[in-house]
Amino acid sequence: MIHFQLNGQPRSVAATPDTSVLELLRETLGQVGTKEGCASGDCGACTVAVGDVNDTGKMHYHSANACIMPAHQLQGRSLVTVEGLADGDNLHPAQSAMVTCHASQCGFCTPGIVMSLFTLHEAQPETLTPLTPERLEAALGGNLCRCTGYRPIRDAALSMADHPAPRYAWWHNVSAPELAAHIDSTSADEHFVQPTTLAALLAARKRYPEAPLVAGGTDLWLNVTQNLKRYERVIDVTRVDELLGIEAATLDDGRKGWWIGAAVTYTRLMPLLDERFPGFAHLLHRLGSAQIRNRGTLGGNIANASPIGDTPPVLLALEARLWLAGPEGKRELALDEFLLTTKRPSCARTK
Repeated sequence: MIHFQLNGQPRSVAATPDTSVLELLRETLGQVGTKEGCASGDCGACTVAVGDVNDTGKMHYHSANACIMPAHQLQGRSLVTVEGLADGDNLHPAQSAMVTCHASQCGFCTPGIVMSLFTLHEAQPETLTPLTPERLEAALGGNLCRCTGYRPIRDAALSMADHPAPRYAWWHNVSAPELAAHIDSTSADEHFVQPTTLAALLAARKRYPEAPLVAGGTDLWLNVTQNLKRYERVIDVTRVDELLGIEAATLDDGRKGWWIGAAVTYTRLMPLLDERFPGFAHLLHRLGSAQIRNRGTLGGNIANASPIGDTPPVLLALEARLWLAGPEGKRELALDEFLLTTKRPSCARTK
């Protein structure tokens, strides 16, 4: 059972382990405002906003592709879709700006664009600061539109500050008891295992060796949407505390660097790279879209051993090392000893 908030209302829904957020919305909950376009995280028609409580106790939303996000990862979170933005006849600034600027034609991609603008608007301080072209491009880079030519969409984004926000901004409310009761919980479903510690993850891996690991789902879930693969059981690593940290470290050979948890998203990694490795940061700005960067992880990009992986070439040049843990033990390994061949990383048993 998945416990979460949908547009401010508590929901408890059963779903199979390979159900996506998009499937849950359209087929189970009857919320059809979110559209399916490419079903591969490319077009942005299915964009939704996923909220977590940040370190200051406030709700922070990020955009995500609903088509490749596992539904069970909504556990203890707030989900906002295009149906939840208006307060009666009072539209959210993202909606009213799109209307004023005539930024919708056929309308199929519009809900996803509105949700990307919603997360952009809500990420701004109370007095909205001017948007730079770079920031606007980053926010809308994952939303494709075949009709408008993008100019009116850009105009809408730049004019959101001119439109009043709805009086009933429920999405800022983090005190709802229904959400608070589940915000630190994980799914009790044995078919979608969500461990919160490394020890629990290793135990789950030993118990279910056939179950795939999922973090952002930006690669694994394509097997579901494109290859129609079904998973009887999935192990989610996004709640494992030890995989969510970024720590300064000194290696045995005296080199200084950072240990980056396998579940750290590209978006969370950006501030460190902006400060220390601007060239690497520039590469990440060109990796996928905001929706993908909000979900994809460095660990997943490495573990997939894909020939089109964006980060391994840079990490190889930086002589990156991996700290690996499995049911049989732990070890440290150079990245070039891990990436043996396409889609087949080193799987040698720990000695």
